[in-house]
Amino acid sequence: MKPFHILFPLAVFIAATLPASGTEITKLSNSTALNNGGSWSGGTVPGSGNVALWDSTVTGPNSTQIGGDLSWGGIKITDVGGTRNGVNHVTIANALSANTLTLGTSGIDMAAAFQALVIQSKVTLAGDQTWNIANANTGNGPIGFGDDLAFFAQAAATFDLGGFTVTKSGVGNVVFSHGYSLSAGTIDMDSGTLAFQGPVAARPRSAATSR
Repeated sequence: MKPFHILFPLAVFIAATLPASGTEITKLSNSTALNNGGSWSGGTVPGSGNVALWDSTVTGPNSTQIGGDLSWGGIKITDVGGTRNGVNHVTIANALSANTLTLGTSGIDMAAAFQALVIQSKVTLAGDQTWNIANANTGNGPIGFGDDLAFFAQAAATFDLGGFTVTKSGVGNVVFSHGYSLSAGTIDMDSGTLAFQGPVAARPRSAATSR
């Protein structure tokens, strides 16, 4: 019986130190690469069961290298500090778009965003999801379409919809730069604008629809 008295508290301690599935993990106000625990509150890099959160903890526009392939349950942007509009963004930076960010069913929540979001990496979707995008940026944005959510390829890059459906809600603009190749799936437009800076390649089964 003694081993149980020793191991049980240890198991409880380990469970208590791990983030719960689906929890938000907050980005710190630094430029430490996103695949490094030092970039995140609690020292834990978000995983496929977590939402990566940028909130008022980040005191100004924030550009951070992705640092490697990452898989998150989703992304949430809220009241990031700093002057709004123009060139002030939250940026998931990636030279040459060399790495892949996989996004799960929590999608992208920018309903309360104060800053635009720019993603430079390749992207793969891991399930049906909603992108709720507010009008966070009344300036031109990095691509020049009043971007609120901008996928801004730094080189030829894939955007793999994985056969899933993205439902775009909110009045904000989603913009894809040239350089992305979109694979099969559906982008369902409830509201707002979807723009492509041509040429953006798309395989025949890709679709953007509106309701």
